[in-house]
Amino acid sequence: MNTGTAVTSVAALLTLALAAQQLVNVVKYAKVRDWNGVVTPVVYTAIAFGLLTLAAHAKYYQGMIIPGLDVPIGAADWQSILITSIGAFGVGGFLYDRTKARDNNQDASTPSLVNLSQPPAE
Repeated sequence: MNTGTAVTSVAALLTLALAAQQLVNVVKYAKVRDWNGVVTPVVYTAIAFGLLTLAAHAKYYQGMIIPGLDVPIGAADWQSILITSIGAFGVGGFLYDRTKARDNNQDASTPSLVNLSQPPAE
């Protein structure tokens, strides 16, 4: 295994670890019935899957290699695209959480995808 392959493998593993951490957060949101925290990641992953599937069939993007995959996206099977979508959710969620932790005021807030969450228990 050369250095480039090792770095790519570490990046892919880190991406999956971030995805696992974000999926644990989804379970926590489900436990307290905060439906925005449950629905938003599902929508994010579905949109990422749709965009990556579209890219796999678009001539311009077919040769693009996603970090962690050793094949062009045009040759990737749907399982690889799904795992890449979940990984994108993990990285995106991590970056969003870091941004929110630094600037958690009204100007930095974004509206909820669904408005079904219950107020926190006191």
